[in-house]
Amino acid sequence: MTDYQEQGEATHELAGFAGLQTSVAELSQQWQQADSDACYTGHDETGLIGITVDGSGLVRAVDVDSSWRRAIDPRSFDDAVLQAWNAALVQRATSCAQVGGPSSAHKQHPSATEGAGTEVSEPSSHQAAADTIAEILGLLEDFNRDLADYEQQLRKAAARPVSGHSAGGNVTVSMANAQPTGVEVNANWVAGARPAEINTEVLSALEAAQTASRDAQVSPETFGRSIGRLHQLTSNPNLLMRRLGLIRE
Repeated sequence: MTDYQEQGEATHELAGFAGLQTSVAELSQQWQQADSDACYTGHDETGLIGITVDGSGLVRAVDVDSSWRRAIDPRSFDDAVLQAWNAALVQRATSCAQVGGPSSAHKQHPSATEGAGTEVSEPSSHQAAADTIAEILGLLEDFNRDLADYEQQLRKAAARPVSGHSAGGNVTVSMANAQPTGVEVNANWVAGARPAEINTEVLSALEAAQTASRDAQVSPETFGRSIGRLHQLTSNPNLLMRRLGLIRE
């Protein structure tokens, strides 16, 4: 394979990368717009315990029906809370998937493909083209190394569960990797507590757990330089190909 053919294939792949970046950005924007003011409420199997989360997944309200003791054993109250919480999160995830849709995530963008079939011309500066390709390959190598490190940090973070406790100490919520894993409720306390008091205690424990989980999250800050430069190079495929000398002016 000649140098020009290698440059053409590399540029074609980078054009696709730019299109994927555009798709992801648009999908993310759609999710943010759809979820900005949205709320999702999930219930346990009895429908007497409700948990409401917002578009970002944060718990906003807990609603325990005053008649819950007729259908739920106080010793199983914690399982019902966890069931309602998971139901709310599933509703949110389903809504996001419907908003994004497979069609918008895979549609072609003119900026990503325009000029891909243009006849290849001899680069005006072979050294400049070679330097650009070398830079891109180096950035991709940096990205792959940073990605491996990031995945390792995520695995370690997932192995360290976090928990949150209610203000009164009657409810404890456990999470791992930003997902709920368990709820523990003092059965003796909940058996005699008023619904408003239960709502407050459960909500404070859920909020505390989510705060602890958010603080424990691993931030992909190491991707900043490589991703930023790759985006700069691939945001305009036609300009990149002209820089490589692969299309005529």
